Amino acid sequence: MRLTNNMTKVILSLSVLVFFSLNALAQATINDGIAAFNQGLEERQNENYNEALTMFGDALKIANELGEEGEELKIKIETILPGVHYQMGMALYNDKKIDEAIVKFKETIDIANAYGDADVVEKASNALSQLYYYQGSANYKQKMFAEALDFYNKSIELEPENVKAYYMIAAVYKGLDEDENVLAAAKKSAEMAKAENDNKYYQGSLKLGRDYFLIKANAEKDAKNYDDAIGYLKNSLEFDGENSTTYYLMVQIYSAMQNWDETIAAAEKGLEFDKDNPTDQAKFYYEMGNAFLAKEENEKACNAYKKAAIGPFKESADYQIEHVLKCE
Repeated sequence: MRLTNNMTKVILSLSVLVFFSLNALAQATINDGIAAFNQGLEERQNENYNEALTMFGDALKIANELGEEGEELKIKIETILPGVHYQMGMALYNDKKIDEAIVKFKETIDIANAYGDADVVEKASNALSQLYYYQGSANYKQKMFAEALDFYNKSIELEPENVKAYYMIAAVYKGLDEDENVLAAAKKSAEMAKAENDNKYYQGSLKLGRDYFLIKANAEKDAKNYDDAIGYLKNSLEFDGENSTTYYLMVQIYSAMQNWDETIAAAEKGLEFDKDNPTDQAKFYYEMGNAFLAKEENEKACNAYKKAAIGPFKESADYQIEHVLKCE
């Protein structure tokens, strides 16, 4: 009986000791949380981001367990966590670990949204947009156009002002030889570049659209598909309405179609943009002379040929003046 009483006393003593030990541990926990938080700050400063996240995670666990007592510490941790994840993403980005960086920035956006950190959401979104653009360009260089298009569209979803991505979408459609999409995408690229005051990509977008359809028109002209050629030239003029080369090709096509009124009208437009160069103007005047001759408007033909009698067109124009029309 005495032994039983003694055992009971021992158990009670141990219970009291355990109670006071646990209570002391609870009192020390906030200090442990602060210590873990400070260690996380130090690791972050040293760019040891994985270690920093581990320490912040430990500190956050302690703060959550403490309830009201740990609320201030919890707020500090939640304020700093999104930025650490963003820094991790940037470190991977700078090390050219593109796939890993993409995963990390996606995670960062989710975490920043959860903690209401709009600044980090924006920065991570912009960084992820650039990575998608990078991936798109890598696929574009390998002529993997469908994959490139997917990445460029993802880039724009995250960064709607990404002018380079709009331009490259137009370039992808050019590679795919999709006329309607080139027309729409190049126009959109030019529109976005103009809105962002990006003259480089604005002019580049216009040139892409103009030259794409100009080359198409020339090919159709050679194949004697004149209606298609004219359609392409009209598309080209939507990007550069002052390009005399486009108008001269149009003049040649209308002449081949024996559409004399359209030949003359296109030549007159071309002359507007070759005002300061009589040698360049000669080709337009020569074609106008041919059109007026076909319409039996000889006086107008004579006037046109006289203006064409310069440079490479002089011999042909003089022949028309002296031997065909016998102009005064």
